Amino acid sequence: MATSNETVAAPELVGHSELKQNAMGTSGVVFLVLAGITPLGAFTGMLPLGMGFGNGAAFPGILLMAAITLLCFAVGYVAMSHHITNAGAFYAYISRGIGRPFGVGASLVAIFSYLCVVISIAGVFGFFAQNTFSAQLGIDISWWVFSLFILAAVGALAVRGIDLSAKILMVVCIFEFAIVMIVAIAIIAKTGLSGYTLSSFSPAMMAKGAPGVAIVFAFNLFIGFEATAIYSEESRDPKRTIGRATYISLATISIFYVFITWTLVAGYGASDVQEIAAADPGNFAFTTAAVYVGQWASDVMQWGILVGLFAALLGLHNSTSRYLFALGRSHLLPGQLGRVHRRYGSPFVASLTVTGIEILVVSLSALAGLDPFIQLGAVTGAVTAFGIVLLQAFAAVSVIGFFWRRPDRSWARTVILPGLGATGLFIASYFIMRNFSMLTGSQVAWINSLPWITIGIGVVGVLYALWLRSARSDTYEAIVRTIEVGETTVPAEVYEQ
Repeated sequence: MATSNETVAAPELVGHSELKQNAMGTSGVVFLVLAGITPLGAFTGMLPLGMGFGNGAAFPGILLMAAITLLCFAVGYVAMSHHITNAGAFYAYISRGIGRPFGVGASLVAIFSYLCVVISIAGVFGFFAQNTFSAQLGIDISWWVFSLFILAAVGALAVRGIDLSAKILMVVCIFEFAIVMIVAIAIIAKTGLSGYTLSSFSPAMMAKGAPGVAIVFAFNLFIGFEATAIYSEESRDPKRTIGRATYISLATISIFYVFITWTLVAGYGASDVQEIAAADPGNFAFTTAAVYVGQWASDVMQWGILVGLFAALLGLHNSTSRYLFALGRSHLLPGQLGRVHRRYGSPFVASLTVTGIEILVVSLSALAGLDPFIQLGAVTGAVTAFGIVLLQAFAAVSVIGFFWRRPDRSWARTVILPGLGATGLFIASYFIMRNFSMLTGSQVAWINSLPWITIGIGVVGVLYALWLRSARSDTYEAIVRTIEVGETTVPAEVYEQ
């Protein structure tokens, strides 16, 4: 092993398939991320729940607090993206910052969490599609038919290539933002600006109600913005593109959430908004659109949700596929998962595998008679929220570990801010675990123990990596060789983990 004062050449990536390079710029990555958070879905789903069961008029303040915490995380995340270009994102960052065993554990948690979210969206899509077709067209089709159809369509598009997906998602995202902004402008036009009060951001107001529950929904709303790094290998000039895309995505999401919730507070009144949202959270957004804009807006939103969920499913399916691809390329999973389509440059084997898993789970859920919204959508979505926030926390710690012994360490960007971000994210993880039943809508003990199962999957990954280190050292060493280092030479000690 090299001594600490030596340097070694960055290892070449040998014997792996390459994703399509220069497939998209900053805007493409941004729209892939924004599609994953589905602006219209957030407006109709999580925002009413956060306001109704959290702390009402102070929910904009909780969202701003979550955004600041994630900004601290993003500063270090972006700094690390200048040195590591890998579709594995969390897997690559944590492997290099904390150690390969933790990176392998993180990769399994990431795959599990992302698989859960695509299954969740598929179930929710089927639920809304069944209701919308029945109410507006008089056509009664079982939810699982819609879910399986959309999974097949997304799988086909994902194989076709990331550049086509990015173009489709750009159009869908603009459509989603436009609908919600029409509602917000209508509220302002009818109620004026007098309802906007800074009390929504006061610590005293934020402490009222159920702030822990509000924190759970707030951080859940940001799930997916961290996916920018997943597309680093396919973006133009990734060391600049990923940083810009991360900041733009986080800023867009944050401003959108805070503005919309603050506008709802202004429209309904700080003293009444929580009670109104809690009374019927499922129809709160649709009722708001009908009251302030007209019934046509509510009808458009019902169809718009289907379009938005399709976009979210496409974006998150691509993210999930790239995690499987990264682990297949490293031979931590079957090597076939690391194959790339010769024409489209997409991780087609990983993508088809994700599609197969999604179709299998949805089919089994339909045969078991599960409710697509509560028993399938809410439960798997809650698992994703816990897993991703926990991974964000460990990724923030990995930034500190990565830069600690490097000469380009910055105390502010690579130590203090990531440390603050990690602290906030670990606290958020605790609140998600403590209030897990609020996300699942279930009191069943085994369902609400799913966060421990997520942690268990991470532990299995760590133990698997330790076994590889002793029994299959060639595979263990390959983890380093499949993480591209963005410098000609790097300190030898970064490979000693």
